[in-house]
Amino acid sequence: MTKIYIETYGCAVNKADSLIMKTILIEKGYEIVDTPEEANIIIVNTCVVRYDTEVRMFKRIDQLSKLGKKLIVAGCITKVYPYRIRSLSQSISLIAPQSINRVIEAVESQQPVSLFDEYKSFQVLPDIVEGIRATIPVAEGCLDECSFCVVKIARPHLRSVPIEKVVSVFKRALEKGAVEIEITAQDLAVYGYDIYSRYALPDLLNELLNIDSREYVIRLGQMNPRHIVNFLDDLIAIIKNPKVYKHLHIPVQSGSNK
Repeated sequence: MTKIYIETYGCAVNKADSLIMKTILIEKGYEIVDTPEEANIIIVNTCVVRYDTEVRMFKRIDQLSKLGKKLIVAGCITKVYPYRIRSLSQSISLIAPQSINRVIEAVESQQPVSLFDEYKSFQVLPDIVEGIRATIPVAEGCLDECSFCVVKIARPHLRSVPIEKVVSVFKRALEKGAVEIEITAQDLAVYGYDIYSRYALPDLLNELLNIDSREYVIRLGQMNPRHIVNFLDDLIAIIKNPKVYKHLHIPVQSGSNK
C-alpha cells in the first residue's frame, strides 16, 4: 500500500484543505502516515501570509525535496511562487488551493504535474473527526481588494458551500463523535454572498444551532470587521447561544486603503 505523509502550515482554511485531501486519499485506499520517513509520497500544504513564513516554507520544501521521495507542494505558495518552487526541483508537483480535489491526479501521475483550477468546487468536504474536533470549511476567498494581501493572489474568488451541504456535513461530524466543530473560511463574514447575494452567515448558523442533537459547541473562524457590522445584531444574538464559543477572531491588518 502506498503511504502518504501530509504536512500542513497556516490558517484553519489550509488545515481544512489538508483534511479534504486526507479524506479523498483514504477513500481511495491510501495509508496516511505520521512522518515523512515512513512515506512513499510527501504532500506539504504551504502558507505564504508573511515574509518570514515564506522563507520558512522554501527552506522546508528544499529539505523535503532531498529525501528522495515523490514531493507534492500544495497551498498558497504554489499560486504566488510556482517557478521558485520548481527551481528547487523540477520533479515537484504543484496543487493550487482550488485544485485539492484533484490530489489523486498528482499522487498517481508518473510525471510532475501543475494543477491550477480557477475556482474551488468543494465537491468533497472533510469527513474526518480528530478526537472530539471537526473542521468544516464553508467558503474560500473574500470580497476585498487589499493591496498588501498576498493571500488575495492565492485565493482570489469568493466561493461558498450551500447551506444544505454544510448542514449535512455537520450532522455527519456529530454522528462520528465530534463535540467541537469549527466553521471556518478565509473571511467567514462574507459567507454565502456569492450564492445568496446577502450576508448569509446568520442563516447558516441558525440552521446548525437548530439541529437536535447531543451537546456540541461551534467555534467560528476569522471574520473581517468591515462586513460584520452589516449583521452585528444577529451575530450578537448567535454568540449568546450556549452552543457557540464566546470568541471572535477579528483580524485587523491595516487601517489604510492605500
